[in-house]
Amino acid sequence: MGTVRGHAFPDDLYYHPGHMVWVRREADGRATLGLSALALATGGELIVFAARPIGSLIERDRAVANVETAKTVSSVRTPIAGRLIEANGEIEADGSRINADPYAAWLVRIEPEDWARDIVSLVTGAEAMAAIEREMALYRVGE
Repeated sequence: MGTVRGHAFPDDLYYHPGHMVWVRREADGRATLGLSALALATGGELIVFAARPIGSLIERDRAVANVETAKTVSSVRTPIAGRLIEANGEIEADGSRINADPYAAWLVRIEPEDWARDIVSLVTGAEAMAAIEREMALYRVGE
């Protein structure tokens, strides 16, 4: 588990620091996407989560959901293009469930269009920690 400015980032996930999300490739080839600790550190606690309709085709870097946090309303962008196949109903019913541990609760699942193409925009390991540190410095997290 990596830690940046007091926030945890599991080593087994892929990250897109600019979108402030994590991605996990499932055994069946699907991708699970969630908010990273970076999103909560910069936006505040999650209050409301609303995914796009199930079955929607989502382009890479486009909105897959909207969230309302303590500080803002914003789009959750996905680094993975594909079909939205599932939204986490528990988080839609109560967005605050993600605040204690953003890695225990996912937002959406996507059937990737082209994982090999899209994975190049994701980072993991030491590269992820360095990129997340840069984002936290930009947003002045922990200062």
